[in-house]
Amino acid sequence: MRLVLLIISLLLIIYGYMARSLPVYFFWESKDIGWALLLLTIILFLIKRVKRLRGSGKTILEKALIIIISSILLFETIFWISVRNHDAVKAVKAYIADNEEIISEIGDLRSVYAVPQGSISIKEQNNGQILREAKLLLILKGAKKYKEVQYLVRKEPDSSSWKVISPYWK
Repeated sequence: MRLVLLIISLLLIIYGYMARSLPVYFFWESKDIGWALLLLTIILFLIKRVKRLRGSGKTILEKALIIIISSILLFETIFWISVRNHDAVKAVKAYIADNEEIISEIGDLRSVYAVPQGSISIKEQNNGQILREAKLLLILKGAKKYKEVQYLVRKEPDSSSWKVISPYWK
C-alpha cells in the first residue's frame, strides 16, 4: 500500500512538472496533490517504523518527524481551504476578467486554482491602522492555455476591498 502511494505521488509530481514545461494543459494541480500524497506516504512509512521499533526507545526522531510533517499537511490544508474563497482571490479574478493582456494570452478564464502556497498577513502601521496583504500563487486555466502566476494583493486601511498590486508571471 505504501509503495503504491509512493509511486503514485512521484508520478503525480513528475507529471505536474512535465505538464508545465511541455506544455500540457490538463491537471496542473497534480504537482500539489503529489507533494501532499508524498508527505502522507512518508508519515505512513514512519508510523510503520515506530510500530516495528516499539519498546526499543529509539523512536523519538520518527515521532517528531510524524508531528512535523502532519503539521505541515494540516497548515497546507487549512491555508488551501481558507484561500479558495477569500476576498483576495475574488479580487484577483475580477482583475483578470478586466485585463485584456491576460485574456489574450490564456483565453477566456475557465477557472482559478489557488495553490496551497503563499501568505496572508495583517500588519499594524505606525499610525495604528491595519494593512492586509496576500501573496497568492494561482493557476489560471484559460481556454488557450494555463499559466501559473503569483499575485500581491493589498487591502488598505481605509478601503473595504482588496486591490491587485502586482502580478509576477512565472
